[in-house]
This record gives sequence, C-alpha cells and structure tokens, in this order.
Amino acid sequence: MTQFTRKKRRWRSVFALAIGLAGAACAPAEPWTPRPYYDIYDEAVNLYYKSPRRPEEALALMDRACRLNANGQDLLCYNLGVLRELRGDPPRLALAAYRRASRIRPHAIYTAAVRRLAPDTPSARPKGVYLQTVQRLLNSCRNDNRRAALIYLRRFVETQLGPNAESPLSADERRRFAQSLGQP
Repeated sequence: MTQFTRKKRRWRSVFALAIGLAGAACAPAEPWTPRPYYDIYDEAVNLYYKSPRRPEEALALMDRACRLNANGQDLLCYNLGVLRELRGDPPRLALAAYRRASRIRPHAIYTAAVRRLAPDTPSARPKGVYLQTVQRLLNSCRNDNRRAALIYLRRFVETQLGPNAESPLSADERRRFAQSLGQP
C-alpha cells in the first residue's frame, strides 16, 4: 500500500468523522411539535396546580417550550420564570428565564423582572408585593374566580410597569385572553 493510499484513507476517515459530528450537532436535540403558546401555558398551569399536581412536569414543559416553541416564546420564557419563583427555585433560574424572554422580545415587563432579580440592579418593587400579587392571581384561577383573577392580573401588570403600561400582547391576544376570562 502506498503512502498516497494511506493518506487518502486517513482523510476519508477524518472527513466521515467530521460529517458525522456535524450531523449530530445539527440534528435537533429533542423532538418538539410547535403549538400556540396559550395551549402550552394552559397545560403547564393544569399540571402545576390541578390535582394530581405535577410541578416537575409543568416546569419541564415550560422549559422545553421556552427553548423550542417559536410561537409566543418570550411569554413562555417569562412564565417559566414566574413558575420557578413560585416554586422557590434559586433566583438565578428565574432570572435566566426572564433574561431570555427579554432577549427574544424586549419589553418593559421582562426588563422589570430582570431588574428585580439581578443582584447588580436595585429592585423596582419589593419582592413581597410581586409574589403576593402573583399568588393571589393563581389562587383566584385555582378557585375559578375569573373576575378576581382579572383584577389581580391588572394589579400585577401595574406593580411591574405602572398603571399606563403597554401590553406585551397583541390586540388579538388581548381579546382572546379576555374571552378566556369570560369577558366580552
């Protein structure tokens, strides 16, 4: 066997290995079927709060959706952060989700959440007010008290952004959200 043939074989092996590695790196890491963000959110809330409670599954779903679902990805990442905070996870995990939401679609509510948890910036609002409002909102949802849930949702947005804040939702998304709460 000549030296040329050996080099040719070696290059073929290196080339095949490189193609295999590139193929593995470019292949999707996990299967995901795109869905509307509100379907994912609804499923996660049901997993997290309804009996039998499965908070780990809810967080796994929201985490995958935050990484892989293009529809409403910023909202999914933000809500992942909210769930992480409510569960009592280390603040850095919620902060990472809030930062990702802010990178995907810069918005004041995401920036406020980042500022509240980032150690190098002063908190815009006391942590207790934020978590208390979110907890009341979630309890209202659990008890199917839509009117109270809407009130606490408005308070939550005002707590984060002020009373005249711009909504992160489009007009159509706001309409669908209001319909889901039983509003006209």
